[in-house]
Amino acid sequence: MINHLLQQASQLLQWLLTWPVLIQIGVVLLLPLLGAWVKRLYRRRLPALKEQVSRWRIAQHSPWLLAIFTLIDSVLQPLTASLLGRLAVLVLGNYDGEVGLLRWAIPFFVMWGLYALFVQIATLRLSPKQAQTWKKQLIRPGFIILGLLHGFGLLDAILNYEINLNKGALTTLQSVIVGLAVFVVFMLASGHVRSLLQDVIFPQAGVDPSVNQIISTFSSYAVAVAGFWLGLTVAGIDITTLTFIVGGISIGIGFGLQELINNFISGFILLLERSLVPGDVIQVEDMLGVVEEIKLRTMKIRTVDDIELIVPNGHLFNNIVVNYNQARGRRKKRIHISVSASYADDPHLVISLIQKAAEQAQVAKKPKPKVLITDFGADGIQYDLLVWISDAMKIPFVQSDLRLRIWELFKDAGVEIPFPQRDVHLHSHRNTRPEQLHGLDEETS
Repeated sequence: MINHLLQQASQLLQWLLTWPVLIQIGVVLLLPLLGAWVKRLYRRRLPALKEQVSRWRIAQHSPWLLAIFTLIDSVLQPLTASLLGRLAVLVLGNYDGEVGLLRWAIPFFVMWGLYALFVQIATLRLSPKQAQTWKKQLIRPGFIILGLLHGFGLLDAILNYEINLNKGALTTLQSVIVGLAVFVVFMLASGHVRSLLQDVIFPQAGVDPSVNQIISTFSSYAVAVAGFWLGLTVAGIDITTLTFIVGGISIGIGFGLQELINNFISGFILLLERSLVPGDVIQVEDMLGVVEEIKLRTMKIRTVDDIELIVPNGHLFNNIVVNYNQARGRRKKRIHISVSASYADDPHLVISLIQKAAEQAQVAKKPKPKVLITDFGADGIQYDLLVWISDAMKIPFVQSDLRLRIWELFKDAGVEIPFPQRDVHLHSHRNTRPEQLHGLDEETS
């Protein structure tokens, strides 16, 4: 047994010392050095490139553009080694040279590049602690396993394993992985396409905000759908068969998705009707906020308390929504302040005090504030102050300031703000016995 192993080791050493193999080993060792040299040249130009791109207006709304430079820096060395290795295989193959070792080494460079790419993405998207966890417990062990499988010649067999999805189509595990990667790339691109159109291109082109919202939203979903179908095509999955399967499943789960479908249809109608656009100040029930984003399923609203609400579109579609139309020209909004004063106070004096309370910076000068007598109540005369303000998001704060100012002016002028009062009259019964009082109390109660 030992002699056999020694004989095999001797044959392997003799094979390694042959010129074709030595040339391939030299090329394999040279490729990372060339990649490092290219990376060094790239890093010299990197600060200037980042500074130039950061001046673009698109970069202010798309910070991922600067992150691309970091991703390129992480994969440039293994990517260069892989490309030059394939070029070396092509050149040596044309001269009838042996390239088996070189072909075997190139996938390791590809794995190196993918490993560096995944680690860099985790570093950019996650916290340092989470990135370290992903790197040590998921990414690194996964690529070690892939490297061992390729080293022992098992990886190609696994990737080329055929999956029979139906009688007319065969696909491999490798094509499924590539199709999934295509779908993920398109899904990530869909969000960037939407932000690019909505925040940069259309505002510069002067497109109406409502039209901007519609086109950017549907463009985002179109990119996602295109990625889904393209991923299926790359994976070799029969789209017709998948459509039939999805259609059959949708019948079974359709009743359970009624609310979700309702939200999608409501969002579709809201986008087409353009009844709400980003920037509108709306009030639904007791909630006041500004519309920040409209999607097919939900709407993002930021309240006066700077709280972000994710509201299903079906909820808005089925309720009365007050739209203050903040973003479309009619910027002034009228608010009402109700107050009562005693019958003993002169209404002319009360009206002048309420009008004086409306002299605040947040209240518009035109149209002028008005004071109306709305009712003669049981406890006092009811007055209504009508003022206009420019920012609907400040309605609760302006109302509070006006009420406080009215109270101060009424106090200084001696005007009484009445409140409900009830007088209780007690009658004594001098000639009534205690047992009769007891019976009278029961009857009264």
